[in-house]
Amino acid sequence: MDIRVPEKYGKNVAVKGIKAMRAAIGTYGSYSKITAEGKAAKDAWKAVIGHNRLDCSNARKVVTRAAEESAEIERPYAPAPRSTANRILCTSDSRAAI
Repeated sequence: MDIRVPEKYGKNVAVKGIKAMRAAIGTYGSYSKITAEGKAAKDAWKAVIGHNRLDCSNARKVVTRAAEESAEIERPYAPAPRSTANRILCTSDSRAAI
């Protein structure tokens, strides 16, 4: 499978963003109260959301392919159920957190 991860979502992006947001919320009390001074934390949090969206999309591709291939092995005479994994994975709208 051809799954690529952009450099901006590389190693430790999620960890750094979560730590930055946790510290900012500790300082400001809530996400909505973070001022312009806390912009770096909000930017880091947006990277976490983008990273997670990419993870979700890639997981959907892997699970869908695995489900289709396993269905072909189990029932070579019948087509694989279409998009079963798509209904299970990533059904919530992660954009709401941005």
